[in-house]
Amino acid sequence: QVFFEMPWCLYVQDNSPLLQQSNVKDWMTQQRLQRPVRIGISARGGQSMFWLYVLSQATHSNGQSPHNIVPVEYRGAHNQEQVWRNDADMALAPCWQSTTLGQQMRLLATAQAPTRSDQPSAPTFTDLRLPPLAPSWFAAFVPKSTAPAVQAQAMEALEKAATAPAVLQAIEAAHHQPLRWSHAQSRKYIENYITTWQSVMQLLQWNAADAAITPVAARCAQVH
Repeated sequence: QVFFEMPWCLYVQDNSPLLQQSNVKDWMTQQRLQRPVRIGISARGGQSMFWLYVLSQATHSNGQSPHNIVPVEYRGAHNQEQVWRNDADMALAPCWQSTTLGQQMRLLATAQAPTRSDQPSAPTFTDLRLPPLAPSWFAAFVPKSTAPAVQAQAMEALEKAATAPAVLQAIEAAHHQPLRWSHAQSRKYIENYITTWQSVMQLLQWNAADAAITPVAARCAQVH
């Protein structure tokens, strides 16, 4: 049962030149000529790490190394100060973490347009020519070995909880996006999520195989 989504946001320090940029991807492409771009990222964020990989591919030029973005890892919502100590250009974090950031931080962009009036206004990733980033989510699960009757009881109880006014109010108070979904909708959402990540992992495996083969093929071409 999926309870809520957690959209992603990009943050910068209040004196960052990025606040004046209308095309952050182009800025990154130019910046790579001087030094790698440093982006803070949660140590637990597999989804956001893949976003960095896509961004790195999108901002490198042919014939140059694509490793032009350096992740600066932080652990825990309250520990992003280590990102700025390491001279990061920006930090990628779930938008709810804006409440844990200091007064010197500014919101650069949101992965999705705000859906509530209390969410800060900012350009979207698309507006700044950045790759899209799907929200993370929170759900409740039961063990696969749970007896069918108990599963049915748990599903009914979780669906009721996920749509209860008090639960929705608590989710919104924590700056998350409640989904108000039925169990069937939640199941389809998770199935699509798993299928997407299976495709992503397969793509990464293919890319790794190509990277290993290409140097050999290039040497053979030079010889012949």
